[in-house]
Amino acid sequence: MRRKLALAVSILALAIAGSPAVSYGQDAGAGDTATQTQTGTDTNSNTQTATDTATTTQSNTTGAEGSTSGDRSNNGEAEQANEAETEAAAENGNETEQGQEQEQSAGSGDTEGAGSGDDVTQDQTGSNTNTNSQTSTGTADTTQTNDNTSGSGTTEGGSDRSNNGDVEQSNDADTSAEAENGNETEQSNEQEQSAGGGDTEGAGAGDDVTQDQTGSNTNGSTQTSTSTGTTDQTNTNGSGSGSTGDRSENGDVEQTNEADTSAEAENGNETEQSNEQEQSAGGGDTEGAGAGDDVTQTQTGSNSNESSQTSTSTGTTTQDNTNTGSGSDGDRSNNGDAEQSNDADTSAEAENGNETEQSNEQEQSAGGGDTEGNGAGDDVIQDQTGSNTNSNSQTSDSTGTTDQTNTNGGEGGGGSGDRSNNGDVEQSNEADTEASAENGNETEQSNEQEQSAGGGDTEGAGAGDIVDQSQSGTNTNSNSQTSTSTATTTQSNDNGGTGGGTIDCDRCFNGDVEQSNEADTSAESENGNETEQGNEQSQSAGGGDTEGAGSGDDVTQTQSGSNTNSNSQTSSSTATTTQSNSYIPPGVTIICRRCFNGDVTQSNEASTSAKSSNKNTTEQSNDQDQSAGQAEEEHGHEGNGNGHSSEPPVVTMIVVNHYITSPAPVAKSSTSAPKKSAKCKCAKKTKKTKKSRKAKKRTKVKGLVKCVRKNC
Repeated sequence: MRRKLALAVSILALAIAGSPAVSYGQDAGAGDTATQTQTGTDTNSNTQTATDTATTTQSNTTGAEGSTSGDRSNNGEAEQANEAETEAAAENGNETEQGQEQEQSAGSGDTEGAGSGDDVTQDQTGSNTNTNSQTSTGTADTTQTNDNTSGSGTTEGGSDRSNNGDVEQSNDADTSAEAENGNETEQSNEQEQSAGGGDTEGAGAGDDVTQDQTGSNTNGSTQTSTSTGTTDQTNTNGSGSGSTGDRSENGDVEQTNEADTSAEAENGNETEQSNEQEQSAGGGDTEGAGAGDDVTQTQTGSNSNESSQTSTSTGTTTQDNTNTGSGSDGDRSNNGDAEQSNDADTSAEAENGNETEQSNEQEQSAGGGDTEGNGAGDDVIQDQTGSNTNSNSQTSDSTGTTDQTNTNGGEGGGGSGDRSNNGDVEQSNEADTEASAENGNETEQSNEQEQSAGGGDTEGAGAGDIVDQSQSGTNTNSNSQTSTSTATTTQSNDNGGTGGGTIDCDRCFNGDVEQSNEADTSAESENGNETEQGNEQSQSAGGGDTEGAGSGDDVTQTQSGSNTNSNSQTSSSTATTTQSNSYIPPGVTIICRRCFNGDVTQSNEASTSAKSSNKNTTEQSNDQDQSAGQAEEEHGHEGNGNGHSSEPPVVTMIVVNHYITSPAPVAKSSTSAPKKSAKCKCAKKTKKTKKSRKAKKRTKVKGLVKCVRKNC
């Protein structure tokens, strides 16, 4: 009995004293010491200015200053025509790509010896900065003039039977101004760090790793585009003081103006910014009291973008037809048909488009290998910060103006000659005036963050991982949009002069008169904004099996996700159409007999529309996932005060318990044997505790120790 009890005490003492140190032939404190630093900086500044001006001036004139006074003169046909295509285009285009790719690796070999492991410090900094300024200006002007008999007219007394030829005057113009800016910017930082990861063995062994990554992208863009298209057309027949000759100016008169005027200003900007960061440290198996990896990981990703866009377009068309300047006093004159027409297509368009994409992708992993030894485990601190900031300002302004005038009879109310001005008169204006201002913005911001630490199995008193994880994702967006469009159409038909004066004649102004105005005037302002912001965060720590008194993982996890969006939209559109037909203008005194007997037809047709709209779509999301300590209860978890058990820690005495339950030797005499009741009582206590070990184990173990001492 004493021999077996002595053996039990020896085994117990060996268990308490721990295992003797073992040497594998490597030095204490072995491992690599590495310090790595990488810095990459790209800076770009771009300024572009484009200016284009196109001007066309056309003029046709017959009958110089101080025309002749001879009779029966200037009776040939007069045909005057101008045709022009005027175009101005100013354009800026810029494309910028900036990228930093950084990679660091250190250690990772196996080390053996007390305090062995790699000491690694890694630092990466990537910075991209871009500034872009673009200005484009396009100006196109077309001026066309046709003038027949432009002098002071005939002398006193007039020229009889003169200026009777047909007159045809026409202007045709295509005027366009275009200003455009285009910018595309791509900025990226790709950073990767890895350190340690080899197996380490020895008291206090493990890797000491500090990793730091910083990625920064900054972009600023300013765009200004201005376009102006102007068309001015004039047809004049008899622009002087007129003619006083009899039987004169009886030819047909045809005057036409046709114009296509367009102004377009456009800005386009596209920005893409990204930071991809990856860190890994440790992860190898460690063995020895206090062994494990000490890892500190920091990642910072920042994207900042600011965009300002201004577009202004102005399209203007002016058309004027005038027949007989100040009228005529000659008899039997101005009896030809007069046809006057204006046709204009005027458009002004201002547009801004901006698209921004910002992203931070961050991944950290540390430890995770198995650790063995009292107090062993990984100490990990992980921190991730992702920030996206975007500011956008857009202003678009468009103005489309059309002004059309037809005048038959000139200033002062026409003429006073008998049997005159009896021809048919046809006057028409047709206009399509359009102003459009549009702003479009699309912003996408995202932070994807992933952290993992520990998770390996740990064995030993007080063993386990200590993990502190922090994630912060911030998205901030500000958008301001202003669009203004103005479309104006003015149409006027005047027969019998422009007002004032006196009409004193017999048998005059008996022709048919047809006057018409047709206009399509539209102004449209539109703002569109689409914003998508998202933070996706995942944290995992611990989860491995733990065995040993007081063992388990200590985990602190913090996640912060923030999305902020501010949007301001203002749209204004104004469309105006003014139409007038005048058979006899106001303020004219009429003294006549058998006059103004022709048919009169006057018509106005207009389609006027103004449309303003604001559209905004915002999508914000935070997706957060945390997990810590998910190991199954096995490998002696129950009752050891480790990992996930709620029981208090106890001293394990399995070796002592084993020898107490062994049968005692047969006694030689009844006097020398111990009391059977005491021995049986102890044995029964051992059997009874099998079902209730979890709840009362501390009390039962103390009882067994007392029983052993009593029998000894």
